[in-house]
Formats: sequence, structure tokens, C-alpha cells
Amino acid sequence: MGNLDKGSKSYGAGQTILASLSHYDTKSVTVSDVGVAPDEHLRKIVRAGTIVGGIGGSVMRDQDLQVAEHGASTLYTSLPGYDNDLLYVALTSTATTIAYVDPGAPSTPISATAAGNNITVTLGTDADGKIVSTANDVKNIVNSTAATNVLVEAKNIVSDSGDGLVTAMPQTALVSHANVSVPEGVLFNDVDVTSGPAPCAMLYMGSVEVSRLPKAPSTAQIAALPRISFMDYKNRAVR
Repeated sequence: MGNLDKGSKSYGAGQTILASLSHYDTKSVTVSDVGVAPDEHLRKIVRAGTIVGGIGGSVMRDQDLQVAEHGASTLYTSLPGYDNDLLYVALTSTATTIAYVDPGAPSTPISATAAGNNITVTLGTDADGKIVSTANDVKNIVNSTAATNVLVEAKNIVSDSGDGLVTAMPQTALVSHANVSVPEGVLFNDVDVTSGPAPCAMLYMGSVEVSRLPKAPSTAQIAALPRISFMDYKNRAVR
């Protein structure tokens, strides 16, 4: 029987991430709001199934530490002009970069490519060679291109409409916003950190169904969590 810590602030998911309802254990943790982007409703939600670890140390040893997503990296662009910035969220734990390139040629369609984990967006131009791509154009091409949408998700920044023209941007790395070196568990519930760090339950022993998690675990994360079994929908172990 599971041991869901009382006092965890939760309102979604919970047992729905589990592959088995027997033999699981959780621990009360405090989830950090650092690096969590607001959604379209201006709420900062960290989803159930997010793999987390202690910031600056082990939360299993020091319960006063906050937890944050392990391997989470983001990039907020900061271009000159208005309504032209985006948020990029990494979908893998591998270091990722993104660049915007001015092709310097007329009538060039916007495109996105990836060499390894290095993304390049070639900006669209008009007949005079001027850049005509907006932040929304960049977001759409990155999110719809197979080579790039497996690496990152592009999102509008809440304060920006995305209608502004972008400029060239050098290759820029997505960076982690929390010092989380080791994964220690899986959030058992959705948690709202809009108003700051908030309590939640962290699953540290049991089995979860990978398809129910917001992001598939990496091989290294699976290896680092030997007390959690990651299963597919046919109840087979994911390696």
C-alpha cells in the first residue's frame, strides 16, 4: 500500500502515473519555482511525473532542500525590439543550442535544421532581402520540423504577442536554472508554484507508466532511480 504524505499540495494526477497501485512510497518535498515558465493562464504548473532532485544536494538526506526538474534546460531569448522573444524548453537532457541566421539573400523561406543538438533557424526574407519572420513564425517552424521538435519546444513569453520581427541571434545554449545533479524521484501530483515554492509528494519507490509522464526519462535517469520501475503500456520494463 502506498504512503502518500499528508500535506502535499496537489490537485491532479497522483495514482494515475502509476503502473501498479501496490508497493509504492512517497516523500513530502518542496518544489522550486525557479525556471518554471507560466502557461497560457499565467500559472506555473510542474506536472505529475516530472523527474526531480534536490537543488544543491540530496533531498533524501536533507528535507530542507527544495527540488526541481532534473535535466530541465530553458532559454529566454532577448532580442532588440518588441513582441519578438520566445521561451525554449529542452526535451532532452543533452546540451542544446539554437541560433537565428539572416540568410543575406532575397525571397528566402524560413526553415529550421538541426546538426546534432545544435538548432539553426534560417529566417525568411522578402524580395529586398529584409527579414520578415516573426517570433510566431520561428515558434511554428521549430515546433513543426521533425529534426527540431524532438529537441525543444518553443513557447511564447507571456508578455509578448509573438508578432514582432526577430533578428539574427548567435548560437545560444539552453541552460539549467537549478543545480540538480542527481534525479531522486518522480512528482506524484501536479503542483502550482505560481506564488512561489510549494509542497508536493515525490514518488521514490514504485512503478510508473512512461506514457503518462510529461517527458520520457533518459537512460541515465532510469539508471539513477533503481527503486522506480519505468514501464510501457504493456507493463514491460523500459531500458
